[in-house]
Amino acid sequence: MSESKLIAINRLRNAIDGTREIGRRLRIALPIIIGIGIGLSSGLAQEADAQFLNRGEYPLWQREAYENYADISYLDYDIERERRTYDAFGAFMLDGVDLLRLEEYRTIHPFDGSIIFENPLNRNLFQNLVVVGDSYASWNTKLTVGRAVDAHFTPLTLHTSRLNGVRWDAATRRNRFSVVASRISSPLLGFGQRTRSFANYLYGGRWEGTVGGILTFGASYVNLHYIDSLSGRKKVSQKGNVPERLLPPQSLYVAIYDDSPGDDSGARVHDIALLVDGVPQPDIEPEVIRVVDVAGQRELSMADIDHLRRYGSWLGSLMSWRTFSRMIGRADPVEAGDEDFLEASGTDVLVYRFDVPAEAGSAAFDATVSNDYSIDVAAPIDQRGVAGITFDDWHNVRRARGNPRNDSPQQEHFRYGLNTGVATYGADVKLDFHDLTVEAEYARNSSHFQYPVFEGRRSTGQRDAYFVAANRPFGRWNFGGEFFRMPATFATGFTYWRPEGSSFETFELVEDNDDRDQWPDGWEHWDPLDPEFSLDIVARATPEAKDNLSPEPNEAIGFGVFPGLDEDRDGTQDTNVNENRLPDYEEPFLMYYVDPDDFVFGDDFNNNKVVDARENDNLPDYPYELDSKGPHLFASYNPLDSLSVTVGYYDIEQIAGGGENRTAYTRVLYRRLLSSWGQLNLNYIGKRVRDNIPASTYRVVVEPRVLENFSIEIRPDPLEMRNSLANTFFGRTRFLLADHLRAETILRFDTNKQFAEKEEDFLVQEEGTRNAWALVAKADYTYDWGPFSLMPMFKFTLQKQTFSNVDAPLVENRSTFPIVRLDYRASERTVIRAGLQGLPFFKHRWRNQVDPFEDFDARHWILVLQTRDNYVGYDLSFLLGFRSSRFKFLELADPEGDPTERTSEMFMQIRVG
Repeated sequence: MSESKLIAINRLRNAIDGTREIGRRLRIALPIIIGIGIGLSSGLAQEADAQFLNRGEYPLWQREAYENYADISYLDYDIERERRTYDAFGAFMLDGVDLLRLEEYRTIHPFDGSIIFENPLNRNLFQNLVVVGDSYASWNTKLTVGRAVDAHFTPLTLHTSRLNGVRWDAATRRNRFSVVASRISSPLLGFGQRTRSFANYLYGGRWEGTVGGILTFGASYVNLHYIDSLSGRKKVSQKGNVPERLLPPQSLYVAIYDDSPGDDSGARVHDIALLVDGVPQPDIEPEVIRVVDVAGQRELSMADIDHLRRYGSWLGSLMSWRTFSRMIGRADPVEAGDEDFLEASGTDVLVYRFDVPAEAGSAAFDATVSNDYSIDVAAPIDQRGVAGITFDDWHNVRRARGNPRNDSPQQEHFRYGLNTGVATYGADVKLDFHDLTVEAEYARNSSHFQYPVFEGRRSTGQRDAYFVAANRPFGRWNFGGEFFRMPATFATGFTYWRPEGSSFETFELVEDNDDRDQWPDGWEHWDPLDPEFSLDIVARATPEAKDNLSPEPNEAIGFGVFPGLDEDRDGTQDTNVNENRLPDYEEPFLMYYVDPDDFVFGDDFNNNKVVDARENDNLPDYPYELDSKGPHLFASYNPLDSLSVTVGYYDIEQIAGGGENRTAYTRVLYRRLLSSWGQLNLNYIGKRVRDNIPASTYRVVVEPRVLENFSIEIRPDPLEMRNSLANTFFGRTRFLLADHLRAETILRFDTNKQFAEKEEDFLVQEEGTRNAWALVAKADYTYDWGPFSLMPMFKFTLQKQTFSNVDAPLVENRSTFPIVRLDYRASERTVIRAGLQGLPFFKHRWRNQVDPFEDFDARHWILVLQTRDNYVGYDLSFLLGFRSSRFKFLELADPEGDPTERTSEMFMQIRVG
């Protein structure tokens, strides 16, 4: 008998013996099992499921073995086989579960047909990002699904850093295209299934092709619109649909107000009439209400209004419709007067309320108005069967061109409709041929409206924006120019209903992201002038940020944006290298390396006294500002490699606002290396300016008594260059005086000779000269001794601003502080650092000659342990430290108060790269 047969016989005998043994044990255990099962059946039947020993093998219930991770790397969790899944044809796909699922039905009325589902595995296993790819011949494709997908087509069509949806890219050597899609209302927010009767969708695409390696053509299209799942498929439109569950509006409102509330001339209303389905309605008389001083009721200044309006109409930006409707409820009706017109000056608003028939299919208005007017339309629209939920629709329809005064009456015809969709499409071209570079883009932006009934009449408003820029060097010369037009009504944002918060939100196709990070600026800090602003820590994040679950909606997402220069090109903002809540020029130790905005040099094309590279505004990142058009021409000459001279001129005109910015400038840059021991940098900018366009920005305000107590405030444009001759001189020297001794000095001097400027009969700028000085001097020395490094450091700053018409200085402060830093390299991966800013005999000193109550002496110390390692391919940094600060204020408003303030912090950070 062969050996293989013997082995088979032995295995058979063992199996028979094993079966006999199992049978013997079952005869003993079966009565016990049955008894226990009967006893537990009433309350624990579900707990006993796993006791059926005769079930077939099922891998899900295999026992896992013990693993010790001391000697092996941590293993990723493996998805066990759940069930077989099939596609729409019944073809087997894989053993698994749904990760993401989106379904849109037309129609399963009366059931909601917009469905989205997300499995928790998407967050736990894939970190909210799934990427799959394929290739065929010369084609390569990638499909990306995630909550924070970067999507950038062109500056006028799509630029968002956190698209919550799907992106598909494909490319060959000469052609590239992308397709994006997202359900922006109720997107992938939580886990499980969300079902809605209507939703808001974004979809778009871009194609780009190259000809001969020198010419690139592109075309882009992006659409945002309402989709109603209760409507039939033939009723669905790319222009959007009014949701069927909305009731017809009972009243329509028309608000008319002054588009330039800071002057002395108000908007005048001579007549206004309602048309229903194209037929005049003389029998429907409006109720007229005057809301007095809207800005005053919200305690806002004219500078606040300029910031909020973002070069558009100001009333809708100032508050929500719900807030304004409460003001209407408290206001009194307007009595008829002797004049043949009503006037709204300053921030007064005239509101006309019309009752409309329920069977109306359209509504339009004929208005006779004059002066610098702005017209909004609004309607509160209830949802059918949902108590207390109202679509508060409100938008601007007309603005006067420029700033006319005492002009003849103008006829304006406009419709009311609910904004159901926004679409932008355009073409662009780039040329790079024999050093000539040309870049141009044209975009058409359409807003679609429908009277808010199912068969309501539609209307569309269109705006065109474009720019062309060219540059050509000729030896040491360089010539360039650009021309652009950005109308005030160019709108790539769409206001949609957010069911989760029962409110309206605005989705921006081109977001405001001045610091170019992964978070839109509106997510990182809530505008303090927003009518819904809250001081609550969690509420500081906007609703859009709260919808995004990673990170959590609190200060960790970056409350405060600090756009700054990245001169060392390390990918980190130089003004906040440790990425905490404070700019480095306000933080002990780090303030040695970073200077405030008034100490740096750079272009300031909008003349608001903030270097353009450090501006943080509230505007979408279009290539040019809204409500502006005009040319810009320049020529540069480089007589030396280290010397550049540029002359230029730009003439920017506001299309609707009526402001202007006409500037002729000269810029001289000189940079030279002084052998191997130093660097000299001399710069000059001279400008002849006429600029009355306000350009406000944000700024960080820090309380020196408690460094953690800071806020984001508005920095209004002082408009000190309405008619000016301005000069800026800037010099910086850097020296390496010895092997380890470094020194640096910065001197900036600004002078602004202002000429008297009048608007009508009012003096808006008096004649005089403004001067500003800023000085920085600092030095440090490094001494290495074995594993120890000792670094003493010293810095002095001085700032002063004066105006010839005022005897006392406007600003005058100085600071001095010494630092001693000691590093100990405990091992190759671990470093211990200690630092002291302010010595017992030489404190950190701040002196303010204008406000002596800010004067203080301070001392700060810090101790940090840092270690680095590599973990499964990732670089990790672990930081553990303690920081303490002590301030002694030299003068107190309250003599009985404590002059000493102390703060301390214990911190730990783990970072991965």
